[in-house]
Amino acid sequence: MNRVAVFGGTFNPIHIGHLLVAEEIRQLFKFEQVLFVPSSLPPHKPTQETISSQDRLTMTTLATLDNPCFNVSQIEVERGGKSYTVDTLGQLKQIYGAKVDLHFLVGSDAFLAISTWKDIPKLFELCRFVVIERPGAGLDKLIKRFDAGFVEGLTPFEYQLIKRSSLTEEAPAIKTKASVYLIEALSVNISSSEIRALIRRGESIKYLVPTLVDEYILKNRLYQEVRH
Repeated sequence: MNRVAVFGGTFNPIHIGHLLVAEEIRQLFKFEQVLFVPSSLPPHKPTQETISSQDRLTMTTLATLDNPCFNVSQIEVERGGKSYTVDTLGQLKQIYGAKVDLHFLVGSDAFLAISTWKDIPKLFELCRFVVIERPGAGLDKLIKRFDAGFVEGLTPFEYQLIKRSSLTEEAPAIKTKASVYLIEALSVNISSSEIRALIRRGESIKYLVPTLVDEYILKNRLYQEVRH
């Protein structure tokens, strides 16, 4: 069965943290590729500081050029409108074939709010989730939610917690039947909102984003004004 890692997000802008997570997950699960999918309109995020989908798509492409295992899809940008994960995964199933094993990469903060996502039962039919711990959204919160039923009406599922200690010692065995994998946080903590704040203050974002992305932001004067 073909296994594909799908990394969806606003990527506003894409930064080194995104790339580090994607590469670590790729190696851990032995994915041949990670597919980055920039959103058109994120349904759960304010749009005031979200620049055009085309700019975000271009930056994501620039950021991933030097990694042959990273690919970028414009499926959500081309579809336009609000980007619902269930619609995207359904389209990817059609593109890759019904037997493809999709793994959707998502931060623990976003996954904690999955009850607000569109068609949750269908999501769990379409993919497995690889949940990366985010600051303020510890994996212990998710585990408590799982034990309490997580989402009303959702069939109980198997999950696997992968600790950082196991990653540094040796590659942990991945449970092939798990629906959700919980990955303890990387030591690098970078956020797109902090990068946007630095730009508005006229400060350097060098080494927080790939060089080509930094140059693109400067050239196009992105994020220098808050959009209303």
